[in-house]
Amino acid sequence: MIKAGIIGGSNPMAGELIRLLINHPDVEIMWVDSARYTGRLVSDVHHGLLGETSLRISPSGNNRLDEIDALFIFRQRGQTIEWLEQHPVPEGLRIIDLSVDMRDSHNAQAWNFVYGLPELSRKALVRGATRAIVPHPAAMLAELALLPMAKAGRLRSAITVRLSPAALGEQPDDLQAIAAEVRLALSELQPDVPEIEMSVDPSGDDRVMTATVAFDTTDDIGDAMRDYEEFYDDHSFTFVVSNELSPKEVAGTNKCLLRLDKGDGRIEISATMDALLKGAAGTGVHDMNLLFGLAERVGLALKASKF
Repeated sequence: MIKAGIIGGSNPMAGELIRLLINHPDVEIMWVDSARYTGRLVSDVHHGLLGETSLRISPSGNNRLDEIDALFIFRQRGQTIEWLEQHPVPEGLRIIDLSVDMRDSHNAQAWNFVYGLPELSRKALVRGATRAIVPHPAAMLAELALLPMAKAGRLRSAITVRLSPAALGEQPDDLQAIAAEVRLALSELQPDVPEIEMSVDPSGDDRVMTATVAFDTTDDIGDAMRDYEEFYDDHSFTFVVSNELSPKEVAGTNKCLLRLDKGDGRIEISATMDALLKGAAGTGVHDMNLLFGLAERVGLALKASKF
């Protein structure tokens, strides 16, 4: 049984994580740390947990690291590094960071964090890694839309990404930083990734994030489709579909759906996912499963919640 602790437990993403972990067959939550709601029932802070857990929020998690095998961190910019500098981490403790600091590649390298996008970094996560950083949800969605093209070396012109961020998800407030995160991830497969221009459509679902990714190409759409189907064939949560994308298909699930279209010398990829699950807590659990050698889908076989 994996014993887990959570720092920053009042964060809405932490609420999603708790909902997943209390139903995970291989996890026991030992404590949830937050100075803001000390002593409150977790079910009072995060709705939907009445009758599911009697856990209370405690500010003492920093002193109980020896009780856990996995630590999930939700902190503000600069605070994860500060926390790591101030607290000795027991050997073997797996850390999954859903904050900001380790999305900077220099910080990640200095603190030995693997970029925790399973569709890109699965081998690294299962081959001895002990720390993972969950990508920015907007970066994750763009990366999932482009990874097969990068692997095939088909990204040869400027890329545009139009985002519709979820109202409850992390907002893409720094588009240049997100674009840089995407280019860095894609460069592991194609070193010469073109420039990426990101923009935001202010409309959005309450929790489902969508993206439209486009670039010029002379490649045949059939060849591109084969690249996508082959790339995602052995992955558990990202699927290439032919029907129109709907928020109902992904809300409440750990899925990302992709649709490809071509016209006027451009390929356009539409992508959608639940920003708090696939875009955050779900990928955090997916990373944990890989770090501990569990099957990827354990605890993440979720049903869509909008039908």
